[in-house]
Amino acid sequence: MTIWAIGATNLKRIDPDVSQPESTYIDQALAGLQAKLDRWGAKEIPSFGRPVSIVINLAPDQGIRIGLDGSILDQLDW
Repeated sequence: MTIWAIGATNLKRIDPDVSQPESTYIDQALAGLQAKLDRWGAKEIPSFGRPVSIVINLAPDQGIRIGLDGSILDQLDW
């Protein structure tokens, strides 16, 4: 019910300020995640649980997975 009421996009998606350089995307993603956690007053996203990493899509076919400490865990090509 939570996902239906709030919307999965609102729970999981963080849109960066694309007017800023790509080098700021990790910090923006981490700040966005923290804002979502603060909004729900917990260490979990409702219906999804505790985040373990963040994926930043840099292009339609590539991205990076980062840890919650800001380290790059994986380069993604799909």
